[in-house]
Amino acid sequence: MTTASNAWRRCAVGLLCCTLFAAAGSAAARTAEEKAAIEARAEAAQRVLEDTRFYEEWGKPGRIRTAKDADEAIRRGNDALDDVDAAFEDVKDACMLRFLVNSCIGDAKKLSNERQREIRSVIVTAEELKRSIRTRSIEERRAKAESAPKKAPLDIRPKEVKKERPEPMRIAPKTVKEKKAPLDVAPKSVKAPSEPVDWKPREPREASAPIDWTPKEVREPSAPSGLKPKEVREPSVPTGIEPKRVKPASEPTGLEPKSVKTPSAPAFAPKAEDKAEKDVDAAASPEARRAELERANEAYYEAKQAEAARRLEEAEARAQKRREEREAHQKKLEKSLEERVEAQKRYEESQKNKDSGLAKFF
Repeated sequence: MTTASNAWRRCAVGLLCCTLFAAAGSAAARTAEEKAAIEARAEAAQRVLEDTRFYEEWGKPGRIRTAKDADEAIRRGNDALDDVDAAFEDVKDACMLRFLVNSCIGDAKKLSNERQREIRSVIVTAEELKRSIRTRSIEERRAKAESAPKKAPLDIRPKEVKKERPEPMRIAPKTVKEKKAPLDVAPKSVKAPSEPVDWKPREPREASAPIDWTPKEVREPSAPSGLKPKEVREPSVPTGIEPKRVKPASEPTGLEPKSVKTPSAPAFAPKAEDKAEKDVDAAASPEARRAELERANEAYYEAKQAEAARRLEEAEARAQKRREEREAHQKKLEKSLEERVEAQKRYEESQKNKDSGLAKFF
């Protein structure tokens, strides 16, 4: 029973090793041409991850002085972050071809985090400078507005009620125009009938006959064909249009002025405290009132600043705690990785010093 089980175990191990060797050989054959390109990209990416020139150039104190410098630093910092991310991906692809994959990726990730931390510190410094420039501009505008002459307060006193009765309106009567003369409707003048025209056709003459220069015979005018002249009627009497009656001027209408009502009493009697406060407010000058409002605004602003400082301290404390936890976790991972590397080395040494049962089987 033991011999059969050992034989089956050896067969299984042999098949597994053959499968692994075949897969490794096919993978090596498939990636042989790509491996050189991946390694070349990984070398260039490793140089990018180890490059600290950006921080050395822009991280110096006083390097970023103007808003233009801040914009340039932010733009170049974002480009550098993109380069670091791309370089980490190239190194990660190369690590997949090596023996200790996790260790290789961890080292690349560590370098990537260091570069990103340096670049982001420069970007934060540039943004703080731009924010301080904007704050300074706002404070200058505010100081300019405070130094400008203040406008006089609005006069909100109630209108004065006139007690004198206004005089009634004087309305002049309408003027009566003079009556126009009636229209002249005389009949048209009738002209005498014109004499009829005597027309006689020309007789044809012979070409050889001499021209007859005798005058034409004047005949008596013929009577017109039944056209009687118009009868001239006597002019008609104008129709009886009576002139408008002129009414006497009307008296002005009695427009009485509106009666001025006495002001109504308030719905609720004012309290003594409200009256005292109103008297104090009325007695206080606009400058005193403005100073009181400014003191209230400053107190509110200081309270908000204190609250913001408290929240900032709490955030920094939480960030410090998380940073310490990350560092402890990183140290633990590095220690575990060193232990695994040492164990791997010990295992390889032990395998070199003793013969393998698999070699005997084959």
